[in-house]
Amino acid sequence: MKLQGKNAIVVGGGRNAGRAISVGLAREGANVAIVVRSSRDEAEETVKLVRAAGVKGLAILADARDYQEAVAAVEEAGKGLGPIDVLVYTIGVRPLKKFLEMTPQDWRDVFATNVDGAFHFARAVLPQMVDRKRGCIINLTGYSAYQGRGRHKTHVGASKGALRALTQGLAAEFGPHGIRVNSIAPTNIQVSRMNPEWYPDALYPVEADDADYLKGVPLRRRGNPSDIAAAAVFLATDDANFITGQGLQVNGGFFMT
Repeated sequence: MKLQGKNAIVVGGGRNAGRAISVGLAREGANVAIVVRSSRDEAEETVKLVRAAGVKGLAILADARDYQEAVAAVEEAGKGLGPIDVLVYTIGVRPLKKFLEMTPQDWRDVFATNVDGAFHFARAVLPQMVDRKRGCIINLTGYSAYQGRGRHKTHVGASKGALRALTQGLAAEFGPHGIRVNSIAPTNIQVSRMNPEWYPDALYPVEADDADYLKGVPLRRRGNPSDIAAAAVFLATDDANFITGQGLQVNGGFFMT
């Protein structure tokens, strides 16, 4: 139990990688607040899985794009669980749009979720981490944070690159306060829309239409939420107590190629 007695917030913990991360943290002893924008049913399902690990679970509705809602969510999590030790920001939007068809609002909408939300929650939780001289923040980016070549995803790549830079900036500024800030960069993983029967320990069969994609993955399989969760749990524990400002590639070697 490497996170025994710790308290975590997982923004976007209602499904997919966010759910797996929530359950993974719980299995290491952390109490977990799951923050979602609208799907309380999904959040409550994650809470059941978290509580099954013998820890506290809490579902909170908040729109990460709104700073005041982020502040209120952190306050609610603190009241229900205690001071926050770990913040994981998992949410992101990835709409396809040709650049010359993109409007300023299209651009702004992507940044509002992918970057502003991460800023809002970090800004809300960091004061208490500074006061306690400890804490861990983990942001999910993606390979587009390193290589902006996704077709019709210029706005997505730009936002993920900004999230990576935010991660490194926070790591540099708050390292002297005992706070570690890292990111995880998955590539395409199995999610609930592909497999509605997903559960945290699932290993998925390769789909036939993955053949071309998998040619670029040295490990020859698509990742699953548990792969991302394992990386997040590692970064949250003291096993990673000398790691900060890093982007952990969890993609089967895809980016390497």
